[in-house]
Order: sequence, then structure tokens, then C-alpha cells
Amino acid sequence: MNLRFILTLTGSLLLWISCPMAIAQNNKNRAQEDSRRYFQKWLQETVVYIITPEEKEVFEKLTTPEERDAFIEQFWHRRDPDPKTAVNEFKEEHYRRLAYANENFKSGIAGWKTDRGRIYIIHGPPNQREAYPTGGNYERREHEGGGFTSVYPFERWWYRNLPGGRADVELEFIDPKMSNEYYLSVSPEEKDALLFSEGLGPTSAEEFGLRAKKDRPYFVSNYGEPYPGMNSRSKDDPMRRYETYFGVQKPAPLKYPDLKEMVRVSVSYTDLPFQVRQDYFKLNEGQTLAPVTIQFQNKDLTWKAGDDGHSIRVAVYGMVTTLTNHFVLEFEDVVSNNYRPEEMQQGLLERSMYQKIIPIHSNMRYKLDLVVKDLNSGKVGVLSKALIPPGHSSSQLEASSLVLADFIQTLGQAPEQQQMFIEC
Repeated sequence: MNLRFILTLTGSLLLWISCPMAIAQNNKNRAQEDSRRYFQKWLQETVVYIITPEEKEVFEKLTTPEERDAFIEQFWHRRDPDPKTAVNEFKEEHYRRLAYANENFKSGIAGWKTDRGRIYIIHGPPNQREAYPTGGNYERREHEGGGFTSVYPFERWWYRNLPGGRADVELEFIDPKMSNEYYLSVSPEEKDALLFSEGLGPTSAEEFGLRAKKDRPYFVSNYGEPYPGMNSRSKDDPMRRYETYFGVQKPAPLKYPDLKEMVRVSVSYTDLPFQVRQDYFKLNEGQTLAPVTIQFQNKDLTWKAGDDGHSIRVAVYGMVTTLTNHFVLEFEDVVSNNYRPEEMQQGLLERSMYQKIIPIHSNMRYKLDLVVKDLNSGKVGVLSKALIPPGHSSSQLEASSLVLADFIQTLGQAPEQQQMFIEC
């Protein structure tokens, strides 16, 4: 075997070995690029009109796909109108609106990018809608000034009630280029195709010489005091129109109790340290009791002075769901202790505890979300953990968690008492 053959054979082996590594690296790069595009599309297209600035800021700071997936999951949970059902009605309705906008409002650009698409995605279908797809001759309504003119294609949408206390909202979309790309207007004047044609399309006041067209300001339909017999509306005030124009394009505000909102949107909070442990006790063949105990060091809490001493108060909120995000139960309570002045030094060395006994199915796994808040300082702590009942066998002895008690008896069913700890 000559040297050239050996070198050739060695080179072939190196090439054969390196190819799978190169393929694996290419696949990894492709997967990372697909992941990047997915999250970019989710942020810049799927939820671009409904995500709040605060949520967007948090999402852009996340660095791993796992963190972003967790954020997206919590994003939809936060908006779920009824977490107790298996279906997230908000999420389904949002994707329906996206599909409708892309199908019905597309022009030279995708339907979701248009003004009609944006408003439809944020607020849903209007309560009433008028369409003038070809424009043409138009008789102005009285509050618009009356008279006849020619208009561009336009649509008028009404919403009875929108978030933020806006009622009887009227929007107009205009298509001056006749391309089906309607834009949201500020004033009814904008649909007037003869607005800048001298002597054509006068209002009633202009027709009778009470006004001059050159004095008609753009964006203001009533332009000053209305002429005799003209009805004006408060929502036609220029400032009200601008408020409506910008207000309807904002994401709808979220409404949740303080602690519940924390658990559904936050990744983690560590302002308030606390410890958690869970134990498991077999109740019967199908049920397990899971006492969840939360412990605080009193020195980590803020003490509030009162007439009869110093007190500590901590709010506790918890929600239990299955691993498929089906709601199981939620609980909310307050842990409080009061110490007289002479007890303060000892109180700082002690601990405060809270326990919730959670009945769960022995053959299922669960997720527990906990939020604690020091009511005296506002500090918050958040924790998520799994509840996994251990497997039980009736044919052999097993050891449970260590329990110190004066007396132990068998329970036939889960305790119904509201107190944290059950005494026997």
C-alpha cells in the first residue's frame, strides 16, 4: 500500500466522519432560525395589536425558547375569561378575528396590516356597519353640514361599548385610492372627494351663503358654531375625535385581581423569600391529600405598628391546574400575627406558616402556582411547582412523610374545615 493511497483513504475517512457532524450542525442552525422566526411572527404579527407595552418589554428580554414558550402560555392564560373551562375562549376568538381580517380586508397588503383589520382584531365585529364600496353621490347627515357631494368608497362602523368607558363609538374607514386599503379617518370631511374643488359639493350653510368653503377647516366638521338648525354632537368635537382615533387602536385593558394577575403574567418574583413543602397522604384508592405548607421568616416581613403592638400580614394566592392547563381549584387567604411590644424580639426569631390541604387524584400530575404578598410593604414572591402523588401499593408497607401527632386516625373523606391545620 503506497503513501498516496493511505493519504487518500485517511482523507475519505475524515470526510465521512465530518459529514454527519456538519449535517447535525446545519439542522441545529435551521431549528434555531425556525424558532427565531416563530417567536418574531408571534410578537410582530399574531399579538401585535393586543400585547401591552409592559408585556412586550418583558418578552424581548427573554433569551431562551423555553422562557418564551412559558411566557406565551401565560399570556393566553392571563386573558382567559374562564380558566375553569378546557377552552380558552379569548384565544380562539382572537385567531378567528385574524383569519377573518386576512380574508376580508386584504388589498396590496395582508388584511391584518390594514386599519380595518387592526380594529376588527382588537374589538371584534362592530354592532352596526354601513358600506359604500363604490362611493359616488352622498347626502351629508345634518351634523356633517348637510348638502350633497361626491365621496370616496367608505365604511362606517358603530360600537355600542368599548373598553375604557367609551360608548356609542363611530368610526369611518375611507378608500381614496380605490384599492380596498381603507384607512381610519379622524373626520367625516376626509371622505369628501370634492373637498378641495371650489364651488362643488357645498354644505347647506355654504349653499345659502352662510359659510364659505374656503373657511371650512380640514379635520373639523362643525368648524366653530353650527349654523341655525344644524345639530351638533359632543363626540364630533375635534379633541374627542382624536381621543377616539388613538384610543380604539390601543390594546384592551386587562382586569384581574392583583395577586391573580401576578401568577398569570410573571416569570418570577423574588422580593419576598418564602419556603414551600408539600406532603402526600393516601386517602383512598383514587384520592390523595397534598398538604402544602408555606413558611415565612418573620424577620423578612415588614412589621406595622398599631395601638396594641406590631403586626405582620401576608396575602397568599394559589391556583392548581392539570398539566394540560385545566383548572382544578384556587385559594386565597391572609396570614397575620400580632405581637405586643415586649414580644417583638422573640417574634423576630419566629416563623409564620400557612397550610392548604389539596385533594388530588392519585394517578394524575398537577401544577401549583403560588403568589405571596407582604401587605405592609407590597413585596411579592412567586413560585410554580409540580404536585406529583407518589405511587401507592396496597400489598406492601410504605413510609409517609414524618408527622408529629398525639393521635392518628383514618379519614373517610377530605376534611371540609376551613382552618389550615386539622387537629384530631
